[in-house]
Amino acid sequence: MYLDKLVKLLRPPCDVDSDSIEKNVALVEKHLMICFPKDYFQFITTYGSGQINDFISIYSAVNRTAYYEMVKRECQSYCELRAMFPKEYVHRVFPEKKGLFPLGRTDGGCLLWWHVAEDPNEWTVVVYDEGSWEFEEYDMQLCEFIYKYFTCQIDCKEFPASLREEKPPQFMSNKFDFKKYCS
Repeated sequence: MYLDKLVKLLRPPCDVDSDSIEKNVALVEKHLMICFPKDYFQFITTYGSGQINDFISIYSAVNRTAYYEMVKRECQSYCELRAMFPKEYVHRVFPEKKGLFPLGRTDGGCLLWWHVAEDPNEWTVVVYDEGSWEFEEYDMQLCEFIYKYFTCQIDCKEFPASLREEKPPQFMSNKFDFKKYCS
């Protein structure tokens, strides 16, 4: 539902190789023993890899090795911070059940996470300020979060006000060759 609304607001690239992306996502899911939300799968097969307004990047399983390393690094970093500041870093993190899983980042130093639930289609968005333990939770999935943010239905104090000035918002593709990572 929100993907349809988002596509009208944020024009996707016309040359997305959705078949190769589907194969990569399936391989990542198998390796990590997780199932991504349908919402994310639809987003990534519609938009591919890139940035929204040169600021928000949603992680994609383009190069699986790099993706695995990124997941490991971000989860390890969060675990280290949680060990040092357990009262401030309140979430568990992957591979723990019902913890956080890396979703994306901003050029402004925010980390976007999923708050994982038993049902992947109930994963919600958490935005952490990378320089502190402050976070905001959004009881919604990825496409709804992006759509509602850019239509001013929700605010995110970690995002600069100028991010919404570009009308309509723009998605800039990274132009990866997804096929070369499918085997």
